[in-house]
Amino acid sequence: MVIKRVVIDIESGRVLERETEEYSGPIAQAKGGGGGTTTTNTALPEWLQPYAEHFIQQYQGQAFDENGNVKQAPDNINQQIAGFNPYQQVAMNNIAGMTGGVQGVANTGLGQSAATLGGAYLSPDTNPYLGATYDAAARKLTDAYSTSTAPSILAAAQSSGNFGGSAMNQALGMSRYDLGENLGNLATSIYGGNYANERTNQLNTLNMLPNTMAASYLPQQQLMGVGAQQQQQEQSQLDTNYTNALNQLQFPFEILSGFGSALGQAGMGAGSSTTHAGSVGGK
Repeated sequence: MVIKRVVIDIESGRVLERETEEYSGPIAQAKGGGGGTTTTNTALPEWLQPYAEHFIQQYQGQAFDENGNVKQAPDNINQQIAGFNPYQQVAMNNIAGMTGGVQGVANTGLGQSAATLGGAYLSPDTNPYLGATYDAAARKLTDAYSTSTAPSILAAAQSSGNFGGSAMNQALGMSRYDLGENLGNLATSIYGGNYANERTNQLNTLNMLPNTMAASYLPQQQLMGVGAQQQQQEQSQLDTNYTNALNQLQFPFEILSGFGSALGQAGMGAGSSTTHAGSVGGK
């Protein structure tokens, strides 16, 4: 095939006109000394040329605008980040709002644990309820003695004619001794029982201390989790914005690269090749 005339648009590379003819006949070769150069020209088959031109024109419309400028990236090339939904927003706001109050409760629990471990409730000096409990119980014994036991002894001595005698004094002494014993037993029961209970509480508090300390950090950990989610969301938006900006910048170059590939595919097999043959015998 001999190409007699070709008209090409310089800006777009589109073939506007082409005139060719088939040739069949001898080919003159100029060479000497057993060596030379052979040039073989190839071109697209005639039937393929309209398809190749149509392919290039279609791609040209995608790559260039009506003024011949490379098209910019469309808006829908931008990636989007899904924001927090309303339920997530409510939950995060609630966690942030509750943290202060919940932290106060946790601090109170931690303070009570520290007081128990420190023995704050072992004695009446640090446990006002303990002293009040004993006083209330002892008052019943002393009131019963002063209003019932002692008057009964005095009345019995007077009626028997032994008022002020040794028998009356002995009876009063024994009643006072019994009162003291009862008060001592009461003190042992209340103070000793409280001490034993508080020692048990100390041991239990010591065993629960790891969980108590972990619970005291829990409100702040929840708040940190909310902050981490928000930070990750913001970082994702920054990363996406960077990717979108990069895609916008690279889009024209990708279009041009694709158009160049389209030209190469449309013209596959077209061109020329030259073979250089060496001289035989040094000629």
